[in-house]
Amino acid sequence: MTARRLITYKYPLLVLALFFHLYCTPVSASTQYWPSAGITWDANGPWTMEFSETYYYHVSNSAADFTKSDFAASYTGLSENYDLGLGFAYLSPSNTEDEENRPYVLATIKGKLLNVEASNRSIIEYRMQAGLHDSWRFRDKIQITDPLEAFNSRHKNRKEKRIVPFIFDEMFVSSNGEGFDQNRASAGVQIKLTKNAVTGVYYMLLTEKDAGRWSNSNVIGIDLIYEF
Repeated sequence: MTARRLITYKYPLLVLALFFHLYCTPVSASTQYWPSAGITWDANGPWTMEFSETYYYHVSNSAADFTKSDFAASYTGLSENYDLGLGFAYLSPSNTEDEENRPYVLATIKGKLLNVEASNRSIIEYRMQAGLHDSWRFRDKIQITDPLEAFNSRHKNRKEKRIVPFIFDEMFVSSNGEGFDQNRASAGVQIKLTKNAVTGVYYMLLTEKDAGRWSNSNVIGIDLIYEF
């Protein structure tokens, strides 16, 4: 099955997830800010390395704040449509007794959907949380870059843009008994600041389940990435 067919097959999941957010989740929501900074570089041919630091700030509950340090290595030599990788994330909450170590593997499928750049990234994490039993978590993220380009009939004449919109949806399934316990629906823009520096600004509707109850959070995020 081609990358395009795989992405097209999963596209309805993005629509269903957005419907779920709009009509099936609680109205009340808290607010969070997620600033992030990272670097990425090519190493030894088809390998791409990335390191990032993200701070998760909860406006109404500072005790829930935490920092995540994330390192990942991706192999891009298989095909222009497929990437494989592995990584490790360390989460340091305000309460250091709740720290978490999170090794993971990832796979990304890239292709076209209605002549628009699209990707589907899957991650399997092994979560080692202090004071809790270790557990597995599966994450699946579908992203569409520059969705308005689907209405542009002059694709061959498209020039590189400095500001590019994007949308994505990511679903989480855990082995800790909660099952499907988180969804992230987001829209934003990516801005090329310089030849090597890119920033992204986005809004996210974060929906989480805890002890069988769903809650919403409005998230404002900003990413800054420097490419060597």
